[in-house]
Amino acid sequence: MGWFDYICSSHIIYPRLVKLFYANLESSTSCISNSFVLGTPISITPDLVAETLGIPNEGITHFNDISKMEALGICLEQPNVNPLMNVTSSHLPIASRIILLLVTNTFLPKEGSHTLPSERDLKFVACVKNGTPINLPYDDDDDEDDPQQFEMRPSAGPSSSSSSRPSMESLLARMDLAQADIEYLKGQMNQFSEGQANILQGQADLRQGQANIIQMLQNAFPQHPSPF
Repeated sequence: MGWFDYICSSHIIYPRLVKLFYANLESSTSCISNSFVLGTPISITPDLVAETLGIPNEGITHFNDISKMEALGICLEQPNVNPLMNVTSSHLPIASRIILLLVTNTFLPKEGSHTLPSERDLKFVACVKNGTPINLPYDDDDDEDDPQQFEMRPSAGPSSSSSSRPSMESLLARMDLAQADIEYLKGQMNQFSEGQANILQGQADLRQGQANIIQMLQNAFPQHPSPF
């Protein structure tokens, strides 16, 4: 479904910057996330997520069209399923179990045990198995952590010499941001170096091609020494 490159991707993650983003996340009923990190406003839209991760922005975002019983039948590969059955990952065939691991670790990551899939997890697995295109879901049914525990906004009280100083968390986050900029510049320099190498190789190939053409012409029209 166009998600293979995303599954195989590996990038450096900066947890402190991620924590700041979620701590300052604005409440919204839309699928657009607005926040800021170290004074920089950030707006994340579905199109931006699709472009950044290299995945298609198409397919279903909710699983209302598939029932739990239907999802269980597809996941367990059984036509008749007990609706009261408490399904764990050990009940699933190997193919469904592998897809479930991808769902709970990559697509819809969650804390805690991964052996007890939620209804949404099972429906996600079922859609993958029956070939239904899936988009990133825009809502999360699970209980979210209270963002106040990570709140980094300055207090509204009277300022003092101690409160005006940047916190250690803020300094570490700035270091992470600087490191991310360095990694980005390294990537740009590597692309530039590869581009230069390709240009030089192309020039060398062109010169070799010219030499080959000249040699072919000399072989086809040999120049004999003048008798005079």
